[in-house]
Amino acid sequence: MKKFFAFVAVAIFALSMNAKQVVFDFSSDAGIAALGITKPDAGKGTNLTSALVLDGVTLTPADGSTKTRVWNSSGNLDLRVYASGGSLTFSAEEDITTIDVVGTAVAFSEIAEGTSRWQGEAAKSVKLTATATSKITKITVWVGETPGAEKIDTLTVAQAIAIADTLKDNASSEKKYYVEGYVVYADPYSPTYKNQIFFMSDNPAVKDSTFEAYGALPKLGKDTLPLVDGDKVRAFGLLKKYIDTKNGNKKQLELVNPAVEVLDTVPGADRSIPEVPTITVDSALKIGATLADNATTTEEYIIEGYVAGIHTFFNSDFKNENLFIADDPAVRTLDPAKAFEIYRGKPNTKVATGLGAKVKIRCKIKQYKGTVENDGSSGTPFDVLEPSTFVPDTLTVEEAVEVANAVSAVDAKTDVYYVVKGFVNSVTSAYVKKYNNASFTLAQFPNETEGALTAFQALVLNADSAKVKTTGAAPSDLYVNVTGYLTKHGSPALPQIASGAITAFVEAPNMDTIRVDAATALADGLALAVGAKSDHIYAVTDIVSSAEDEDEGLQSFSMADDFFEAYLAHVEEPIAAGNKVEVVGRLKRVDEFVVQIEGGKARIIYPEGIENIELTEKAQKVVVDGAVYIIRDNKMFNIHGAQVR
Repeated sequence: MKKFFAFVAVAIFALSMNAKQVVFDFSSDAGIAALGITKPDAGKGTNLTSALVLDGVTLTPADGSTKTRVWNSSGNLDLRVYASGGSLTFSAEEDITTIDVVGTAVAFSEIAEGTSRWQGEAAKSVKLTATATSKITKITVWVGETPGAEKIDTLTVAQAIAIADTLKDNASSEKKYYVEGYVVYADPYSPTYKNQIFFMSDNPAVKDSTFEAYGALPKLGKDTLPLVDGDKVRAFGLLKKYIDTKNGNKKQLELVNPAVEVLDTVPGADRSIPEVPTITVDSALKIGATLADNATTTEEYIIEGYVAGIHTFFNSDFKNENLFIADDPAVRTLDPAKAFEIYRGKPNTKVATGLGAKVKIRCKIKQYKGTVENDGSSGTPFDVLEPSTFVPDTLTVEEAVEVANAVSAVDAKTDVYYVVKGFVNSVTSAYVKKYNNASFTLAQFPNETEGALTAFQALVLNADSAKVKTTGAAPSDLYVNVTGYLTKHGSPALPQIASGAITAFVEAPNMDTIRVDAATALADGLALAVGAKSDHIYAVTDIVSSAEDEDEGLQSFSMADDFFEAYLAHVEEPIAAGNKVEVVGRLKRVDEFVVQIEGGKARIIYPEGIENIELTEKAQKVVVDGAVYIIRDNKMFNIHGAQVR
């Protein structure tokens, strides 16, 4: 039985007298059975507690943060090896020349990043050390020669330069190479990204800075470490002839993001990583002011501060946002001369940060066209130490326009952001997936033909993007919350919710027509305090009891014996006592008894109250189930004039 399983699990090819491949299959029932591994139940694993032996090759596992095990994921089997100590050691009587590791995740310090093959110095024992969780389906071990496998060439620095110099400017080689040499100059090691830039030479005494390893990941075994001058290394990657236009077109030859194996270290070298200093926002601004345009510090800093302004609100796609921070939690500014910008920062909370939140970021400092910011890498993480307690005011479109027009100068923004509620009446720039935004105009009421406020390049939640795809559409049923800063914009002439705001499409408000007594009861049910307004918009209809004169399209009047007021309502024609009207807007509690709609929109439903209608011989009033209808010419109309039969 044992021999049968061994035959199923592995193919052994007599390629030469001393060349064969042994396949450890962890993806099939027969494969793990041949290795003596019990198949785990779905969602569970079988720990490897002893060495696996197959056709003269021994695989000895070691545990990492979690035990090395075969895992069953809904019937799919794989071998899982974990970082922090996890490893696989292969041994054989003959030299092992190549190991191919196949799986959905392969992360070992001895295997170049982005590849799945170990092909180092032939040895009778090879250890692969996990740097992250590896999920492996098959491992092929070549003992002896490696037929059919392309050998990766190992170059000296001089040979690498010669090959790279034959390439076109800024072109990369088709093949990847190992390059061995000595470190002759190393940039400071980045603890954040665990990499550093360094230059290589064939002679450690020759400070030749021609060959550059860019963004390298230096590793000694499973550990990363800072390189120092004199270290002997082997780097892996594509060769490239890079033209540095900022340094007089000086040619540079580099490896592209190579993984670097440290072959020999300088004895007693100081490899300590300097402690990153914590500085204030003011100090960061002063450091940035000393830099040339687009220059970046070589040192990292930890900067703590409070969110003073939000340049671009939290992007739900990329989980990032652009913030300005200051030392004083009370400061509110979008002025880059007064605050440090966190550019495309990713909060550890993965949600919007908000004004006044205390944050900490570790980064290099960059001077970008007068703005001092982090080093510009998209997705720089930062910690939220204290959450925001700021709650923005919610405004109608009319209120937002008033606030925007009160801004001191054209294109200046308000100190804080607001939530503006309104109806989309025109999409001026359809949704763009690349930027996850759209532009549209807002009106206070549904079916308005002209917008009063522009939402410019507002971020759109994914679920809402389809609603604003068509430029020029007038989807007045779209009721939105737009969060952003208000500005008195010069072109277009409409006031704006500034670029970078965020839009949430919400259900259309309760537009049911309610009588005054229902409006008063609703205000009671909402527990509106004196001076407070409802979040939603309502349509209130009843008979006008008294009315003031109309003045430039605005009029105040009372309904139902003055228990309801329409204050400075927008009217298309003067309204008089006895008219039946509809007033659309947010309910406001005036005092214990009176409710009003302030700045709403009013229209006459019927010239006079239904009880005062003068019927002709051709029309008659009927009551059906308590509702009043008018019958004329064998047609039935409700009191709003709509035909019902």
